[in-house]
Amino acid sequence: HKGIVASCDVYFYNVGKLLGIDRISYYANALGLGHLTGIDLPSEEPGLVPSEAWVERAYHHKWYPGSTISVSIGQGAVMATPIQLARMIGGVASGGRFVEPHLLEDDPNAKATVFPISDKTVDTVTQGMWGVVNEPDGTTAESVKLKNIDFCGKTGTAQTESYQLQNRLGHHIKENGWFVGYAPRRNPEIVVAVLVQGAGWGSFVAPIARDVVKAYYYKKYPNL
Repeated sequence: HKGIVASCDVYFYNVGKLLGIDRISYYANALGLGHLTGIDLPSEEPGLVPSEAWVERAYHHKWYPGSTISVSIGQGAVMATPIQLARMIGGVASGGRFVEPHLLEDDPNAKATVFPISDKTVDTVTQGMWGVVNEPDGTTAESVKLKNIDFCGKTGTAQTESYQLQNRLGHHIKENGWFVGYAPRRNPEIVVAVLVQGAGWGSFVAPIARDVVKAYYYKKYPNL
């Protein structure tokens, strides 16, 4: 719980080391990363979830266990899009039901895939994401907490450069800030993914998602 709430990289480094790259890759793919979501927009990118087979095919060498550490927190060779992360987190919070997203279309019978996730796992993960927003030591420091709304989410930071590039440029390019927020904690009505280039930290991005969720709820439930 604290690993999610405080976004503790070291905790997940150790989890990743215990799992190994192929098990991480299996579950990441099963939850929709590394694949097209099917959204009806042109030129969608599939992203990338690395594996032993991928590195052998792409770089013709074996997978180095040290690289698993970066992958375990979504860094290194991992590539994901905002719509993938919104779909993934919405699916996990819905107990393993991953809906195909559509543009400007509200379809209760939208195509969905189901991947079984135990209720205990869903509860642990969603309670952790609730804590990110609502507990004092969460990475948003309660700054995006919403009264009467069960708002949850997760901050993230994405690399923008290598140390070699930084040394060559002579200055640091700020990391990209991520936040995926949703409400309520289980079976969400709304999921919002925000990426701000050069924001530095996900905590600086979270207020954008909060404002979208707040506007949605206050419009739908004016007496909230």
